Amino acid sequence: MKSDHLLPLTSLRFFAALPIVILHIYGPILPGPMQQPLFLGVSFFFVLSGFILMHVYRDGVEPKRFYFARFARLWPVHIVTLCLMLALIPTGAGWRLDFIGPLIANVLMVHSWFPLLGFPSSFNSPSWSISAEAFFYLLFPILLSRHWRVCLIAMAVITAWALLVLEIDGQPMTHGEMWQFSRISLLLNHPLMHMLEFGVGTWAGRLFIERPRAWTVGHATLLEAASLLALAAYIAAKPEWYVVVDLGLKNVGVWMEHSSKMLLFAVIVFIFAHQRGAISRLLSWHPLVILGEISFATYMLHKVVILFAARHGWVAAIGTTPTVIAIFVITYAASWALWKGVEKPARLWLLGLWSRPRSLAGDLKMDVPVGAP
Repeated sequence: MKSDHLLPLTSLRFFAALPIVILHIYGPILPGPMQQPLFLGVSFFFVLSGFILMHVYRDGVEPKRFYFARFARLWPVHIVTLCLMLALIPTGAGWRLDFIGPLIANVLMVHSWFPLLGFPSSFNSPSWSISAEAFFYLLFPILLSRHWRVCLIAMAVITAWALLVLEIDGQPMTHGEMWQFSRISLLLNHPLMHMLEFGVGTWAGRLFIERPRAWTVGHATLLEAASLLALAAYIAAKPEWYVVVDLGLKNVGVWMEHSSKMLLFAVIVFIFAHQRGAISRLLSWHPLVILGEISFATYMLHKVVILFAARHGWVAAIGTTPTVIAIFVITYAASWALWKGVEKPARLWLLGLWSRPRSLAGDLKMDVPVGAP
């Protein structure tokens, strides 16, 4: 390990967020839906988040300080993008009374905890994943303790049990009212169905701390290239569908399509965290690191830009290709501004409320957001 700041992992955040931006352009702007599994970046973020938190807090946490630090990391950008999305509600559309519950849940970052049709993807839909992250943070002190093995086993058992219940209960898709129970919301958005990805990330982080590898540059480069090629091949083959769908296990198949790459993601993160190979050196290029640093703002902001373009008829006004280019330019420029003008100063200010001036630097060092979503 060259330093505590794992630059290749920071840059990988950009490459995980970019496909999600492309995915959401399909439908509102481009003919959709997109058929490629571009949503896998979310699963990668969950694994990466667990890895980085284990790396950063390897010497232990004070739970209250940890929870406040994570709140300071996520909430300012979340609340700004939520307000921007609320501003996109058409004038005269009115507010339904049943919007109040999802809105309160959004403000508290717990909206994905409710397996109801109108909650996880309400308002700024990408924010469901940071709601799941908030749940993972509650579990992290246990994953950092000597009981971490029991916690991981419990995560696996709970996931398997939930999939079994869903499979017996019926089809994965549910349509209905906003407050109606939704199998698809439970299957794809609920923290219980993704906590194993976070847990696997913490396990990979523990392995990196306890058993780092002294690879040569050549061996590390080969491993980096092989891990990325393995991911590409795995995604292209979709092996999970060949088994479970033929058996009629549709809920299990949907879950595996979204989450079954967690072990491969953990391997990729473990390899690139060593910063030994040629690909890692390329990923340490400063512009890529900056794009990785702003990736959380990009992830939270891009849907606002896309919906604004769609509702104001940019495609009809300037054409499809110019609209797509404009969306990317505006999204990344606005992401940098949000990162520079809100995310960093708001986090610094909030941490300053908790810490004495002399310990603030320590709090910031222990909360370097190189891998969080």
